[in-house]
Amino acid sequence: MSTNVLQDGRYRIRSVSTSQPNPGVGGMFATANGPAQDLTAVAAVPEYFENQTWAIEKYKDVDFYTIKWVEKDTTSEEEGFSYDKWDQDAPITLGAPGDFTLEQVPGTDAVYIIRPVEAKPVVGVDVCVGTGEGNKIVIKHVILAGPSSTETTPAWGFYRLD
Repeated sequence: MSTNVLQDGRYRIRSVSTSQPNPGVGGMFATANGPAQDLTAVAAVPEYFENQTWAIEKYKDVDFYTIKWVEKDTTSEEEGFSYDKWDQDAPITLGAPGDFTLEQVPGTDAVYIIRPVEAKPVVGVDVCVGTGEGNKIVIKHVILAGPSSTETTPAWGFYRLD
């Protein structure tokens, strides 16, 4: 897969999948719900706009990123996509920004698979960020069963705002 670098900046981040990276109009976007609360994927409607802006920052010397919450045009240094563990369906919360890798989905301009850096590799399993029950943003374990697999990997569309 391609590993094009996503430019630092402010984005809305839309839940999609590798099998349907551009599902059309609408969609569900990563949304902050308050400090230490689970992030959710919610429609982009005016009442949620201020909780759906994220600053993407790449480390200078390594291909790791942080995803920080932007509150009232100010990037938070203390709050962003955070995780404590990488078990199946473990929540992504609004907390100390964790480190992630972003892998561009082939054939797309700005669709990426988000993976927690600290997740230990498991043969035949892709550990990444997706959505779960109640549209919570969670860690997902996707079985990589070969070309006949019906599993699809969660991905995220990045829509630049600045």
